[in-house]
Amino acid sequence: MGNFWSEELHYVFHNAFSYQDEQISLDHYTIVENNRTWDMYNWLQYFTHQSIQNELKANGFEVVDFINGFDVEEVNSTTFGVVAKAV
Repeated sequence: MGNFWSEELHYVFHNAFSYQDEQISLDHYTIVENNRTWDMYNWLQYFTHQSIQNELKANGFEVVDFINGFDVEEVNSTTFGVVAKAV
């Protein structure tokens, strides 16, 4: 990853965890430099069309549109974008 985590000489340890029931995953990075060691936690929440619509509605938004295959050209892509507006 080059100097992404630090410009100093360093080591990076990566652990990935998946919590299927909660539809969450975690990428845990431990960065070890000469004078310090630190951690970075990257939590990712996965949504279906219905679950993100429910989440947005509960917080004052209305889904206007879903854009399927947001970052790829596959028809059955698992990625999508959401256009929402405040209500």
